[in-house]
Amino acid sequence: MTHAKEPDGPDEPTAPEDVAPAPEDVAPAPEEAAAEPEAAEPDAAAEAEVAEPAPARRRVDWGRVLAYGVLPAVALVLAAVAGVARYVDTTARDDARAGAAAMATAESTAVTMLSYSPTDVDAKLNAAAALLTGDFRGQYLGTIHNTVIPGAQQQQISAVTKVPAAAVVSATAHRAVVMLYLDQTVTVGDDAPSKTLSSARATLTDVDGRWLISEFLVT
Repeated sequence: MTHAKEPDGPDEPTAPEDVAPAPEDVAPAPEEAAAEPEAAEPDAAAEAEVAEPAPARRRVDWGRVLAYGVLPAVALVLAAVAGVARYVDTTARDDARAGAAAMATAESTAVTMLSYSPTDVDAKLNAAAALLTGDFRGQYLGTIHNTVIPGAQQQQISAVTKVPAAAVVSATAHRAVVMLYLDQTVTVGDDAPSKTLSSARATLTDVDGRWLISEFLVT
């Protein structure tokens, strides 16, 4: 019977197997292929800051602007305003002269139209008709021939008319309106004279350079 051989001596320590290092001792293994860091995209704000330099602003030559732009325009406006003012002033002066001439004509014509005596009524009133125009002239001729002349001759009527005051209502170079204040004294035969105060609105029209009454309204 065989006996197992006992070891000759104490067991020799065996060589320690390779032991994995402790986790804290292990250096991180580099990746097989370290990726190159990607280029950082340009920051929009940075791009805005690094903007292209603005083109140099052109300096305004105010002397040329004033000389060739503003001053001629101002001069043109002033000339136009002066022209308008001159035209308005000239027109106003012409209208004033026309009004004065028309008023003088209206005064004298009214006296001629409304003054007569039994002996000269025909001649005077027919002469007055030459100072009238338009439809009013025809109306006046009809009235004096049908009523005034026969009545004055038959009843011995006389009339004396004055114009103590007058005023221009409106006037242009071709037409004027004048207000007349009339003071007329009428005598019939041997009766006492009677006095009448009234007013009339006379419209005058320039006909070939002459002021003629085209309307006469007694109020």
